[in-house]
Amino acid sequence: MKHLLKAAFAGLALALLSGCASTTPTNETSRSYVIYDIKGDSASGDALSTAIIKGVQSKTSRVRAERDIPPYPMPTEPGRFQLVQPQVTGNLAAFVGEMPRRPQCNDSILTLNAADTGMASQGESTTFFVCLMPYTEGYRLNVYSTFQMQSGGFSPQALGASLARSVVGDSSQFIPDTIDAILSELDALNADYELIEQYPSAP
Repeated sequence: MKHLLKAAFAGLALALLSGCASTTPTNETSRSYVIYDIKGDSASGDALSTAIIKGVQSKTSRVRAERDIPPYPMPTEPGRFQLVQPQVTGNLAAFVGEMPRRPQCNDSILTLNAADTGMASQGESTTFFVCLMPYTEGYRLNVYSTFQMQSGGFSPQALGASLARSVVGDSSQFIPDTIDAILSELDALNADYELIEQYPSAP
């Protein structure tokens, strides 16, 4: 058995050596989002918030949720998340150009941050930002996600991660699973929702 394992890792190492790009240590970040419109008469904002939290909890390892009061006056047009540059002062200001923009929602009754760290040992991590923004006709549900992956190199950990991805894929597959879990909870409420926007676009 040990000889078979050694042969497998040796074969993987040779495969990695055959392509320069696959052996170069690489940190890659991918971002995506979906936006749904939810009709206001199909469920209350509090019930929707509870359902969304429950859906995210079922698929992630860490959740931080903040509920807030509805805005006044209520917006007549639906809101949308924005990516903003973190505001820093003093010595940190010199590094602000290196800091990634962060999602932000104004007048949201639910703001949720979550992470899936189950594949951290393989150099992968997934984060979610979710907000529920009310307006006169209903709500806008925004789900923004990031997927980070480290690849390449010749360490046993890197080779093991590459072998695992070749068999089962990477953990970015949990992003649509988490969104589906949210929608399943909304279905349980009989909430009336519609996909408004997404990136990347569906094939």
